[in-house]
Amino acid sequence: MNSDELKSTWKGIAPPAKTNEEIKLMLQENRHPVLKGIRKQLTIELLGWSAFLVCYYTMFDGATRPLPINIILVIVLVISIAHTLYGYALVKYPRNGDALTASLEKHISRIKLYAIGSLISRICYAAGLLLFFTYSLEFTTIKYYSLAAIILVFIVQLAFLYRIWAKRIKGLNETLAGLS
Repeated sequence: MNSDELKSTWKGIAPPAKTNEEIKLMLQENRHPVLKGIRKQLTIELLGWSAFLVCYYTMFDGATRPLPINIILVIVLVISIAHTLYGYALVKYPRNGDALTASLEKHISRIKLYAIGSLISRICYAAGLLLFFTYSLEFTTIKYYSLAAIILVFIVQLAFLYRIWAKRIKGLNETLAGLS
């Protein structure tokens, strides 16, 4: 099938009729599947980290650790939550360009920055948690091995997170190349 036949076939397809009310419903924030997923993740994170922050001072001996260590822990948790909020805003309020390709190029550059921020925030989060939980420990050989295993788990998570973002960005770049 050549491109002229494809174009004529494309023009011949009648899209399903949607009323203005149906289109408005589709554009509502509560009906958007990506925003729904991000809101769910954000809610779970906020509840989990809030519960952790309420309990860490007594359950995890936050009272016995110096104030700077406690502040670092709170800061890395706030950075993690703020990063998720930024991702929600990035999807909820896309910035449009003059043309579709220009808009997609801007979106790809914002997604790349978000991906870098995602990796950095995950590193900060992991470092903050490790600092908090290992601050006053007396290390033995077994504890060193345990710490190495925990660090290895964080590194594997970072590698998976990098691969996920690389795949998403590659897909966006392929879409952009297909439009050009």
